[in-house]
Amino acid sequence: MSLNEQTILRDFVADVTGLVVRPIFDGIELKVDEKPFATIKLLNDADFSSTKLKDSIESSELYEIVVYPTSNKEQRTICENIKNKLSCASFDEFTVADNIGVQPVGPESPADLLNYHRAYISVTITKRTHRRN
Repeated sequence: MSLNEQTILRDFVADVTGLVVRPIFDGIELKVDEKPFATIKLLNDADFSSTKLKDSIESSELYEIVVYPTSNKEQRTICENIKNKLSCASFDEFTVADNIGVQPVGPESPADLLNYHRAYISVTITKRTHRRN
């Protein structure tokens, strides 16, 4: 179930960074005065493959972690910390793929203070489910 993995990732990022990590959902309101914080969102969970005997299924899920820091230096420090810790982390429920990407994104306008120094981190996880007979 995707919610379980998202919760595990959210708690892991919060422990590593000390930031509040919020799941993204319709109607959530993000405020400038609450920076620094991060958000997490499941983007895709549709990639499946199965073994020849169909006794095991492997699936992957793509998550987007968005960091909202107060400065460029803080953005780089937080993103590097998340990337390095996730790359070496061991989870019982899933594994983290080696393709963790970090993309800084500027605000759309100078008045958009919330999105200053924002960065996106993409994380792919894979998990295997075994059918029990």
